[in-house]
Amino acid sequence: TRRSSELPLPPTDTPIVDLVTPRGPANFAEFYPGAAEILNQAFPTATPTPRPTPTPDAPSHYVRGKEHLDEGKYEFAIDEFTKAIDLNPDYSQAYNSRGIAYDKLQQYQRAIQDYDQSIRKGLNHASGYYNRGNAYSRLDQNERAIQDFDEAIRLDSQGPNAHAHRALAYTFLSLGLDAEARQDIDRAVGLGFDRLKLEGAIEAINRQR
Repeated sequence: TRRSSELPLPPTDTPIVDLVTPRGPANFAEFYPGAAEILNQAFPTATPTPRPTPTPDAPSHYVRGKEHLDEGKYEFAIDEFTKAIDLNPDYSQAYNSRGIAYDKLQQYQRAIQDYDQSIRKGLNHASGYYNRGNAYSRLDQNERAIQDFDEAIRLDSQGPNAHAHRALAYTFLSLGLDAEARQDIDRAVGLGFDRLKLEGAIEAINRQR
């Protein structure tokens, strides 16, 4: 394939003259005085234009943050999500994911603040409420957790995790809500949640009452 910098040769039946002398490659000036100057003027040496260093955009930082999150590198994930948010303050998914990273570091109050922002910025999805409900339950604020699980279930009634964790929150409250907890257990199991795992957690909570 011919490079664009190479000049095409016109079609011809005339043999191309070999300009190699016994001394080596011919000096054009020996054959055509002034040719080198003319060629330099016609085809000056091209100076490559330096490419600007690309500035990472918010989605690029978000993707890197998700990679760190999946690898368990939560501090690095937080740093990338923060950069994404700095570039796009309305990036609701970045707030939600940064909240998950804070949650993994047991910084539940900071996680809740990010979940608040993700919902406020338009993440009208079950995950935002479900994640915030989990953080509330870890802070033993089960009434608020149940409110968030209610909303998560309203947005996605087929999500087993919200039913399962609402059952746990009902059990923690110990306010005569065992029937509600049992309904959520059955619903979560019907949607694919492991019954033994869930009932084992419920039993452990009841033993602590």
